[in-house]
Amino acid sequence: MPIMLSKNIPAIPLEHAEDGEERLGAISRLPRGAELEPCGLGFDPNTVRVTWSGRHYFVFIQDLREQAAARA
Repeated sequence: MPIMLSKNIPAIPLEHAEDGEERLGAISRLPRGAELEPCGLGFDPNTVRVTWSGRHYFVFIQDLREQAAARA
């Protein structure tokens, strides 16, 4: 189920290295209005993998909970 962001949230992009491995990129922010699609487990119990604009990111579950609470 897609999640529409009501505010900017921090996110860690997955980047593809030259050797084909996925690596964590520098922390960035996903913009208000972005529609995130959860697509997998995070790298730890506090994160979840999402897709936005054709790229994969890890975001903090707490930030998504805050988004849900703001909509309720």
